[in-house]
Amino acid sequence: FVFPNIAGFVGGDTAAAILAAQMDTSDNLKLLIDIGTNGEIVLGTKDRLLACSTAAGPAFEGGNITCGMRGAAGAIDHVFIDEEFKYTVIDDVSPCGIAGSGLVDAIAQLLKIGIVDKTGRLLKPKEVKNELGRKYRDRIIDIDGVLSFVLTYNSQTGKPIFISQRDIREFQLAKGAIAAGIDILLKAYGAKAEDIREVLLAGAFGNYLNYKSACRVGLIPEQLEDKTRGIGNAAGVGAKCGLLSEKEFERGAKLSQKVQYIELSSHHEFNQIFINKLDF
Repeated sequence: FVFPNIAGFVGGDTAAAILAAQMDTSDNLKLLIDIGTNGEIVLGTKDRLLACSTAAGPAFEGGNITCGMRGAAGAIDHVFIDEEFKYTVIDDVSPCGIAGSGLVDAIAQLLKIGIVDKTGRLLKPKEVKNELGRKYRDRIIDIDGVLSFVLTYNSQTGKPIFISQRDIREFQLAKGAIAAGIDILLKAYGAKAEDIREVLLAGAFGNYLNYKSACRVGLIPEQLEDKTRGIGNAAGVGAKCGLLSEKEFERGAKLSQKVQYIELSSHHEFNQIFINKLDF
């Protein structure tokens, strides 16, 4: 039993996720985002569904990030910077890397305290003007010729766990692609971000993600922070629904005809919107 592909880069897993999220039966405008190396995005109601796929790269899953790792034991999953510097680690063990959700948090916090500017530049210690940010200037160091911000140290190896300027740029490319995809779907639908009643984040990343941080860095439109929730492995849930019910399987099978696919690579506005979404 196989759900059909919706398009070349939007597969049967997205059809299953739509099924699980009940998007094809909803009167309310919903936005479904499955963030991975390819970020599948679906927008719509029971009357009309639009989908696209963005080449976000592996940054959200810890790939191409110097100290990045998947969301497993030892990964820093949340970061909080105020008068105190705090972070949490999956399974409460010694940290050995940074998960995607930790990366989003860390960059959002560095923006808040003025150590990263809106263009994504990591400031040198002497350039930091924010009073709170100045408290953490000693964490800004040069590592292998690249300016970096140290979160903590690996207790086993003694090596720093850090976010480099390159990592921030890699993250900007990923979040810019997702944000541009959302923007193009909204324009094609003739809707505004505030019209969306619910944002559904599929996959493990969505469960760990701090929605306030996601909005702060521009991954998700800021007005949708209170409307966002993680729904876990939506593709897996949709697949189970299809196996348990012939009616649900038929519903899922029809989604390939119902969902309108928008090809971003040939979209005349994509490049400009993508560039505009790179800044924080």
